[in-house]
Amino acid sequence: MKERNEIFKRRVKTFGHGPISLKEETTSLIPVKRGGGNVEAFQRKKRNKKAIIASACIGTIIFYWTNRVIINEWFAKTFDMTQFKAWLLETLEIIEGKGNAGLVTYIFVFAWWEVLGLPTSLVETAAGMAFGLRKAFIANATGKSMGKLALLFIY
Repeated sequence: MKERNEIFKRRVKTFGHGPISLKEETTSLIPVKRGGGNVEAFQRKKRNKKAIIASACIGTIIFYWTNRVIINEWFAKTFDMTQFKAWLLETLEIIEGKGNAGLVTYIFVFAWWEVLGLPTSLVETAAGMAFGLRKAFIANATGKSMGKLALLFIY
């Protein structure tokens, strides 16, 4: 017990010229001049956070396992990959066929996509398929910059 007391340093939090009327003692492994803190409370919060995350993961796995047949049927009906691929190729051919007008349209649509905070990796890949590497790189950089600038003005 003495060893532990030697490791921990006790101090009284002070603000301004003197101690607060309600003195709060804290234990810390960090030297007092660096701020210190209640190490035990920090470790307890960290354990609680890990327990909540683990419980959520286990709950999600159990939910999926018990309802996997229904979930898989729903995904099969909702996301028919052959129809999606056909639609994507058709859309990319239309955009590619419009030339620079399609490129400008893509830039504005991509900027709006960025403002909405949607994932951009699929859209950027589609641009590469439609316009080629150079044009897609320029369009993606321009659209992303315009979206971020619009967000700056919105907020």
